[in-house]
Amino acid sequence: MQYSGRQPRLTRGFTLIELLVVLLIIGIVVSLATLSVGGNENRALRDEAQRLSALLDLAAQESVLNGREMALQVDEQGYEFLVYDDDKQEWAPLEDDEALRPRELPEGMRISAVVEGQQPEEGKFGQTQASRIWILSSGEMSPFTLSVKLKDGPAYELHGDMLGALTLKQPGAAS
Repeated sequence: MQYSGRQPRLTRGFTLIELLVVLLIIGIVVSLATLSVGGNENRALRDEAQRLSALLDLAAQESVLNGREMALQVDEQGYEFLVYDDDKQEWAPLEDDEALRPRELPEGMRISAVVEGQQPEEGKFGQTQASRIWILSSGEMSPFTLSVKLKDGPAYELHGDMLGALTLKQPGAAS
């Protein structure tokens, strides 16, 4: 048996640098997972407010192009577009239009309306003229403010003026 003068290298354990690199990688993965999960409700709220704004704009354009009076009926859980039926002289739900179909808000979201300075009475939301936005074939619209919000959370506000101009304000945005 010959002795070479070298001692066998001990390979037990990890170096401090290896441990720090692993902890750094774990920290990055956890923070990315937290960010992606935590923003889902706020992202859904933003998407719903933007959808409502786009649909209202689309309805205004269709009203002018087709020469028919329309309305947006709002209640706490959702909204639907109505069209005026000249023959029956009444408002009816818009049929055969996939884009302007009735919509319910996702769980935990609510919508409130102030139309021409009036708020619907408690318990009659969605059943009165105060929760209906007129979209006229002349391009005019009832002045309104719609608030789409999370329960006990932030709210997006959609403002419309008589000329049909729409403005969507994010939570915390200056007036």
